[in-house]
Amino acid sequence: MDDVVSLLSHLVAIDSVNPSLEAGGAGERALAEFASTWLSHAGLKTELADALPGRPNLIARLQGVRPGPTLMWNAHLDTVGVHGMRDPFGGKIDNGRLFGRGAADTKAGLAAMMAAARRLAERPDFAGTLVLCGVVDEEYLSVGTEATVDTIRADACVIAEDTALELITAHQGFGWYEIATIGRAAHGMHPDQGIDAIDLMGGVLADLARFDREVMEHDVHPLAGRAVFHNSTIRGGSELGIYPERCVLGIEIGCNPGMAMKSRRAQIEALLAARAATDPRFRYDVHIVVEREPFEVDPAAAIVRCMKDAITGAGRRPVVRGANAWMDAALTQAAGIPTVVFGPGGEGHHTAFEWVRVDEVQAAAGILESAARTFLQNA
Repeated sequence: MDDVVSLLSHLVAIDSVNPSLEAGGAGERALAEFASTWLSHAGLKTELADALPGRPNLIARLQGVRPGPTLMWNAHLDTVGVHGMRDPFGGKIDNGRLFGRGAADTKAGLAAMMAAARRLAERPDFAGTLVLCGVVDEEYLSVGTEATVDTIRADACVIAEDTALELITAHQGFGWYEIATIGRAAHGMHPDQGIDAIDLMGGVLADLARFDREVMEHDVHPLAGRAVFHNSTIRGGSELGIYPERCVLGIEIGCNPGMAMKSRRAQIEALLAARAATDPRFRYDVHIVVEREPFEVDPAAAIVRCMKDAITGAGRRPVVRGANAWMDAALTQAAGIPTVVFGPGGEGHHTAFEWVRVDEVQAAAGILESAARTFLQNA
């Protein structure tokens, strides 16, 4: 288990499906306990702290030889479900790729951080403290990282995600909103008494399509890209012979760095209010399912420089980019911790054929160790 690839195989073999996503999911405890034992044997001081009942975060600390800065590494323990996967926990290696649920998202990042922490522990000639956090619930509401930023202060953070060994320094925020149009139920033979909520929603869909063309298409960040928008779900009506009283549309809408989600939500609410002002039949409400803010770090931050230098030292060209997907980096950055996202690359996230490149897992461990030694000496 000294080898990072063998370690990753052990991590993939442990079912850690998020029970908030899949009824009966195993949760993160078994994985947290395994990682805690492994890191304890490697020389780190570990603890398990419940972020949700029965679902603990792993916190592992390694002290240097003298006081100094604190570097946080953060990798999530949970995975999505395994529907359609033939061997979700097998960890099979084929043609330089390791397969299994969580292999790329993001047990590979966790394995690289654990292996790098062990190497640091073998030669702890640095200042300050490394804190490795294995967090729960990233795939749902990120309760795990929210708990860590409430209790741990750090000078920099690396979030483990699949970046193909590139650096993500910005990503979009997003909102999940449910827009309801409110009609009036009536027998289908009495149109004078009914108001069709589905028909009202047709106007909303047209307004949103225009908003996407006129606003969202022009909201482009140099790293995070075009702000995302799509209709996600729709439901309405109760019987074929009754005017539908309610129709509910679920949408996902993005927000680039430099803008807050409350401003994006205000744009949607203004669009609905404008329709209500011109149609006396139109009534609506908006329910916030979740809102997450965008992320951007100063490109001159010490942790960015250290990671770029370590990638260069590993014989690779450092690439800095953004993403339109949301990550826990937004939470650590909002807590005042300069953050970068980094990890080995693969494909098939959340699908039946998830895999990670073995050579990138090995490279990531070396890059993380090198960057940590530089940061903890010089920050």
